[in-house]
Amino acid sequence: MDQGEGQDVPRQRNVSLLVTSVWFARQRQMTDLEGGMVVNEHTSAWIPAQVPLLALESCQTIFNHSRMPLQMRAATDADTDAIARLATIAFDPATDAIARNLFPKRLQPAVPRLEDPAIAWRRTRKGLKMHTERIILMVVTDDELDDQIVGFSMWEEPLPDGQQGESMTKGLVPCETLDEEAYQELRCASGAATNESLGKDGSNHMWYLDYLGVDPGQQRRGIGKMLLEWGMEKAREQNRDAFLIATPAGIPLYLAAGFESLGSFMLFDTPHSCMIKRRPEP
Repeated sequence: MDQGEGQDVPRQRNVSLLVTSVWFARQRQMTDLEGGMVVNEHTSAWIPAQVPLLALESCQTIFNHSRMPLQMRAATDADTDAIARLATIAFDPATDAIARNLFPKRLQPAVPRLEDPAIAWRRTRKGLKMHTERIILMVVTDDELDDQIVGFSMWEEPLPDGQQGESMTKGLVPCETLDEEAYQELRCASGAATNESLGKDGSNHMWYLDYLGVDPGQQRRGIGKMLLEWGMEKAREQNRDAFLIATPAGIPLYLAAGFESLGSFMLFDTPHSCMIKRRPEP
């Protein structure tokens, strides 16, 4: 029999009760404008409660378990390998149309390599992007998994008003298992759809989400939402729109965050949507 149902219950009834107030804090992820690091803002409510004196020792345990193990920070060079491996499993050719066409079976080595060439390609590409002007990579780590990276995003900052320029995410990194024609098709189709939705300047003056990936084994924990809200907060701070191109799997997340569809286009026989989160009306 569980002790809570047995002899300990009558004894607890005789324990003096202490009327106290328990402070329940809700932490909301906010951003540090200088370093891109996440800090916490507490909103709290004082709730009167009758707590057995013997039970007060367990309060600390309750609060310890309520601490959020997910942390967000700017990516570093040391993260590129983990990001590359996460991206490779998050965008599996078996389930993702873009990965399936960029890395077709016909180009894969007959004998499996010690490392998937796609991982090396992604590692090189993410390392280059990390040092590219206006590109910001963010990662989410899990304290309970020894700070393992469980999600990442790649955002492109907007150009200043009146300044013209090309997107910073178009560079091609060679890879023996990458179909370069499919890669160019991806860029041409997404670029044309962006210009059709937004005009000739495209997303140059918006916060643009180029990439968002979450470890498949860590989904439904709010990781994608954390990464998305980081860029949305930046856009709000600068009074800018936020723009992205969504796969079918990502559309529910973006709609829930307030993005609206500007239209869809076919890419590798799969519908993709141009979506925008508009700046608040003045």
